[in-house]
Amino acid sequence: MHNVLVLYAPDTEGARRAVARLTAAFDASLFTVTARPAGTSHIPNIAAADIVLFATESGSSKGLHPDWDELVRAFSGVNLAARMGAIISLGEGAGASGMRRALRDTEMTLLGEEPVLSKVSDADLRRWVGELTARFKEFCDARGL
Repeated sequence: MHNVLVLYAPDTEGARRAVARLTAAFDASLFTVTARPAGTSHIPNIAAADIVLFATESGSSKGLHPDWDELVRAFSGVNLAARMGAIISLGEGAGASGMRRALRDTEMTLLGEEPVLSKVSDADLRRWVGELTARFKEFCDARGL
């Protein structure tokens, strides 16, 4: 069983609904999925995960919602090379590019495709999660995990 952490911001009803769609797309027999608002999360939460998904929307001139500020500060000097991640947009805006910049020095392996949850169907979301999990298997096999 592998652990998936979905971090999201902002912590709104709409974001929680979107994240619930995302978590439901994972095979519960293979993955334990936990969702947490970014504003209440810490590096130990990320350290316990095999896959970390960053669900975000734009919220400031930096391209990230302010709820990410503490985690982004903590990312400097943290090595997340043993983790796989992906960035998901909750809506339109620069949130995904801002998160990509924030994670640049962590050495986390990021999936290239960044779906927009508000625009993707449940079937396409399941397809994307399937691609993510296939890449995760390759990631583990390449590292002997």
